[in-house]
Amino acid sequence: MACCNNMCMNLSTDSKNCGACNKKCMFGETCCGGQCANLSYNKTHCGECNLSCKPGGWCAYGLCNYAG
Repeated sequence: MACCNNMCMNLSTDSKNCGACNKKCMFGETCCGGQCANLSYNKTHCGECNLSCKPGGWCAYGLCNYAG
């Protein structure tokens, strides 16, 4: 927890204060452990925070190794 603008914030999950006060995630990103991540295409946060694809795999549309 941190104090940002006189309010307590969880910097590891707050998308408007991700990792630091006033560090906003971009549209379509989620704050995962203090880092902004696009859950649709991030192979270490695929579909949800901390859900990693297997080594050598990829993330598409929030699914590991999606074969559209």
